[in-house]
Amino acid sequence: DSVLLGKAVVVLRQFFAGVRCRMGQKSRRYTTISDTGSQKQIMSSGREDSLAWQLGLAGAACTVAQGAVHWVETTMVRQQLASVQQNMVATISNIVKTEGAPALYRGFSAAAMRELSYSSLRFGLYEPIKRSTGR
Repeated sequence: DSVLLGKAVVVLRQFFAGVRCRMGQKSRRYTTISDTGSQKQIMSSGREDSLAWQLGLAGAACTVAQGAVHWVETTMVRQQLASVQQNMVATISNIVKTEGAPALYRGFSAAAMRELSYSSLRFGLYEPIKRSTGR
């Protein structure tokens, strides 16, 4: 779970670095080494190193990930609270019939706030703490 979110943060960083380069902002190159040992050049304007940038990207990536799975979590909780056990498809159809499709995303604002606060700190502070400990 955390590996997938970490990869999402890396993808978003690379995307935003590319957007800034296309917008004509000055950039510098630095080399990253992937897990396979190959090197590649990534354009960067240096903003990725700022703590606010890392926290913002981590929060955004985690919120997008939460949006993708929130309806599944809502269905899972409803299954656990139901007196009669149903499969997932039956539970989803029951929720949509009785409460409407938006009910699958009920509580998303609270989940998004959790991701924006807790997860942005958890993933956004990882690199600065790693650098400060010398690892």
